[in-house]
Amino acid sequence: MTAALCADVDERLRAIAFGAVIEALREKRRLSQVQLAMQIETSQAHISRLERGERECTLAQARRLADALRVPLDQIDQRVSEALRLSVLAADAIKPGALYGSTDPSGVIRFAVAYAMRGGCG
Repeated sequence: MTAALCADVDERLRAIAFGAVIEALREKRRLSQVQLAMQIETSQAHISRLERGERECTLAQARRLADALRVPLDQIDQRVSEALRLSVLAADAIKPGALYGSTDPSGVIRFAVAYAMRGGCG
């Protein structure tokens, strides 16, 4: 894999993990996508695309999301990193390199986020 392709894959995986973390935190706060969207002054469709990893967000949007979810932004970043780490470990346990070769790695990443949110390995 070329460096540029690896960077694209890494950004895609990070977007999926970020979205899964945001979704888990939103559900933990018992907020609907509409309620969260209203709090950060965006659309429900935008929140939906963020949660599916189809859209990246700006730093300003990430800060607004963190504020609305009452979680420090660095904690969201830590959860995203942990989910990615667990996803790679889980996928590699099944088949080395599987996460990077998958056309839809979101299932593995979402599982890792759910695991990490429940306390996971820590």
